[in-house]
Amino acid sequence: MRRKSLCIIMVLVLSMGLIMPVLAATPPAPNIESASSWAQDDISLAVYMGLVPPALQSNYTATTTRAEFAALAVALYERLHGDIAGRVAFADTTDLNVEKMAYLGVVQGVGNNMFAPSNPITREAAAVFLSRLSYAIGHPLSFQAPTFADNSDLSYWAIAGVGQMQTAGIMGGIGNNRFAPQDPYTREQSIITMLRLYIIIGDAGDNNEITPTPAPEQSPAPTPVATPTPTPVATPTPTPVATPTPTPVATPTPTPVATPTPTPVATPTPTPAHDTTTIPNRALTQSELNAWIANYHAQGGINAFELEVLELVNAERESRGLQPLNMSPTLMMAARFKAQSMHDIGYFSHTSPVYGNFANISRQLFGYPVTGMAENIAWGQRTPQAVFDGWMNSTGHRNNILYANRTEIGIGFYNNYWVQKFGDGNTANTPAPTGS
Repeated sequence: MRRKSLCIIMVLVLSMGLIMPVLAATPPAPNIESASSWAQDDISLAVYMGLVPPALQSNYTATTTRAEFAALAVALYERLHGDIAGRVAFADTTDLNVEKMAYLGVVQGVGNNMFAPSNPITREAAAVFLSRLSYAIGHPLSFQAPTFADNSDLSYWAIAGVGQMQTAGIMGGIGNNRFAPQDPYTREQSIITMLRLYIIIGDAGDNNEITPTPAPEQSPAPTPVATPTPTPVATPTPTPVATPTPTPVATPTPTPVATPTPTPVATPTPTPAHDTTTIPNRALTQSELNAWIANYHAQGGINAFELEVLELVNAERESRGLQPLNMSPTLMMAARFKAQSMHDIGYFSHTSPVYGNFANISRQLFGYPVTGMAENIAWGQRTPQAVFDGWMNSTGHRNNILYANRTEIGIGFYNNYWVQKFGDGNTANTPAPTGS
């Protein structure tokens, strides 16, 4: 009799073991009652899927710190790709998650090798971190300019990231079509957006997982607020910056100098996805150019390294009392094309063997209408900080970056080739070519 009972128990245990993963799709999360009612189901699912470290499974309405957001990012990345081996250390923290995300280029310091791990993360900073995380995972998100009523409140370095999160449906507004970029981001909002990113880019390669249904847009208040559907915008529209009237001067084209020696990097840095259409050693036909432009957009357009160089340039200009530069969609595309053409054709010069003078790519291929232009190039640097430091340590390159009457910039990165294209006009609102 006893043996028969044991056999029955074993059958029940084995049966439960087989069906539990199917039946327990959304078990209750620890301390779930501390979450807002609209967030509880999504948080339960995120916990079940292993996207929430135990230390963050409580106090869901509390503000997320920079270190806590890094912990959530590590949980998502390592679920998809396994352990992150590299580390980048900071002077003010030994948090392993921070060091891992810094190694991947997802998070950065605040200066002087400090990270400020306990500082609250803002909504716009969260959007930029999520954008960089998508690049690190290998699935960059497509870009359109954000369409919020308070776009003018966005920091220049956050425009692209916020646009990507809005386009992908990962982050929305807080009501009345406002994004509130400087507001703090709560733990429950951070968890839900990580879940949405995982839904978009994670489950496609994970056939053993139940595909969750995307959650409705989160609201920072317990009562959800419907987020208006954004009107698609073809090109990013940065906040207009008053354009100083320049005194006519000769275009400050630098005399090519020796490529700055790359700063040694102790650990490898993953590079963003880039265009795959090869540029031949001859002039492109219109159909070939259209194909390259279409591929540029398909790869996500502006990449994380290019955005980081823009952040570094404008931070330096602002520290010296200069106006930040507008990101020109046309110059961004022309700079990427120049970087790729140097790689594919096999040259390193301001003068292309196919297109001639450095300004011709911008004018002839992409229709940039401004006469006053300049260009910086570099090769071999493995990080945005390294190439920026190299340019700032070279007089000609530094003068281009700090030229007072400069208004626009485009940045291109391709296989360790770097290009900055500068313009003195204000064409940031001019639609870039679409490839059609």
